[in-house]
Amino acid sequence: MRKCRKCNKIKDESFFYKRKNRPSGYEYWCKECCREYQHEWKKDNEEYKIQDKENCKKHYQNNKKHYQKKQRDYGKTLEGKIAGKKHYAKRKRNLGFTVLLENKFNCDVDYHHINNEYVIAVPRYMHRGTLGKNHRVECNSLVEKLYNIDIENEVEKYGKN
Repeated sequence: MRKCRKCNKIKDESFFYKRKNRPSGYEYWCKECCREYQHEWKKDNEEYKIQDKENCKKHYQNNKKHYQKKQRDYGKTLEGKIAGKKHYAKRKRNLGFTVLLENKFNCDVDYHHINNEYVIAVPRYMHRGTLGKNHRVECNSLVEKLYNIDIENEVEKYGKN
């Protein structure tokens, strides 16, 4: 039998949560009080997040020159140079957006580039399930099975029309 720290009710130990308290060891909360505490904490935490965002914006506006200097300094490091190159290369890619086949799915879809010009609608969970170095190759094989087509032939047909 234990006594709750908040409501001072004595209950069986199975009704308690055990929490590590800093110097004194453990403190025990009954499950009812703990639920109320967690609910209050979530409300306070949401309000804190909103206030924190506002404070961050104010802090940035007041210290804008400092943050810009930090960004310039980061851009001069090796990691910053690599990040800049990746950023530039991603925007430099000239990918077209010609839809090859119409969307036949009722779920959320992503448009997958089968090559640099043509795209095909693929269910989002499928498209995002094949991320990595061989994304285009793996996703193209899924598209061929899904639509029951040969991608190269479809591209040639569409190019002739």
